Amino acid sequence: MLGRGRCRIDPTTFQNDMTTFHTKDDVLTLLVHLGYLTYAEQTNQVFIPNREIEQEFLWAVKVGGWGKLMRHSIQTENRCIHANSIASMKNEDYNKINKHRDKRCRFHSGGKEAHMLSFKRRNAAAFILLAAVMLTACGRNQPSDARAEEIIHDFWQGDYEYTQTVYSTIGEEQRKLYGETRGKLISDPYQQYERAADASEQGITEQYWYTRDGQVVYNFKAPTADSLNQWTTIQSGVKGSCVYIKEGQPFVFDREETISGRKSYVYRARFEEEYAADYSRLPEEERNGITEIAVPYRMDVEYYIDFSENEVVRIRIDMTGAAKAGEIANLMFSGMTREEAEEQLRQNGTEETYEMFYDIQNFNGPMEINAPQDLEEL
Repeated sequence: MLGRGRCRIDPTTFQNDMTTFHTKDDVLTLLVHLGYLTYAEQTNQVFIPNREIEQEFLWAVKVGGWGKLMRHSIQTENRCIHANSIASMKNEDYNKINKHRDKRCRFHSGGKEAHMLSFKRRNAAAFILLAAVMLTACGRNQPSDARAEEIIHDFWQGDYEYTQTVYSTIGEEQRKLYGETRGKLISDPYQQYERAADASEQGITEQYWYTRDGQVVYNFKAPTADSLNQWTTIQSGVKGSCVYIKEGQPFVFDREETISGRKSYVYRARFEEEYAADYSRLPEEERNGITEIAVPYRMDVEYYIDFSENEVVRIRIDMTGAAKAGEIANLMFSGMTREEAEEQLRQNGTEETYEMFYDIQNFNGPMEINAPQDLEEL
């Protein structure tokens, strides 16, 4: 949150008192009630509302040594209370003492000077709560496997825009841009829209997914024999984001990279998938009784995480296995066995690799997706 980020919480566990805290969400919810954090109801996220409060968080982080920090907070308050008592007993100028209370108190540790505001009792208690939050959440902006899993899952439940690019490489040749698409996704209720950057490209130029009666409806626009561009609608049940949202798959740290000036930690998941080639739309006389051929392949998905912002910066998908499985399926459709198809691909020599990238923008920012005006569902 110190990096202008947000933290997702569950406020329903809060017991509405100042003593019962079972999770960090309970502490953060209390700080919302006290006015130290702001709660965004639409996303269930909290954030620091202004620079004044942010500076107090920053100061707390810089001081370090939480036990010492809290002890000093209490000691400082006690000294100020003691000063008031002396002033009252000696009938000295109360305003002078009170003015002293509002100044920053200074102390030295290892030759370094730190500053701290003298709080009234309520503020001192609230600040100690802030320190408790830091204790439970310290390291939330530090790289860790557990934090990476949390950021990835938050991303899956968020809204965002993206630029999708696909690159192909043959052997030692230079990587070539295969296609570019711009897209938006809203998680709840699910909607997703994509449009090819170059509308003159052959193949699918627009795609639109949404939910209806609990089912995912998929619409795509592509040239047909009767029209330059025509929408086709399928009750697919499969979201467009399923290619990179992989529930239950473990992500492990692989390497560090810098993306557009942002230091990113790359976490990888490797798993088995199945390529299903659908031939059911072909004329019956061309199908030879075959409607579908399934070929297994291995897939890698990588998430590039900026821990300073707690955000996913980029997603990389190795599509080489999927492309190879598609070739094998077509060879099997022509009459080969799977082993014969794999052997022919080996004999063909150099393998072509495919990489798909999703560069993420506007995470959980304002978002709106409208159905394409020319879409006519079949």
